[in-house]
Amino acid sequence: PLEYEVIVNEIKYLLVHASPVRAYNNSKYNNETEFAVWNRWKRGDSIPKEYTMIFGHIPTSFFRAIEPLQIWREGRAIAIDCGCGYFDGRL
Repeated sequence: PLEYEVIVNEIKYLLVHASPVRAYNNSKYNNETEFAVWNRWKRGDSIPKEYTMIFGHIPTSFFRAIEPLQIWREGRAIAIDCGCGYFDGRL
């Protein structure tokens, strides 16, 4: 699946690779799958209202300047790509 829903301690999480497929709007991607896999979620982009979204694909250094390669959280968004593919990254 392109999205996976899970409930932990009564909190609903939406696990996605890069962006929630429900936010696809016929933008520069040819279809929902391309969007969900390649779109780089940005602050201010939509998150389905009932969820906290956990996503990767975008290294956390894009969201935090200090201690850039650590898990980042803001509001209902949690970024977990700590750059393990980079020289100074972490898994």
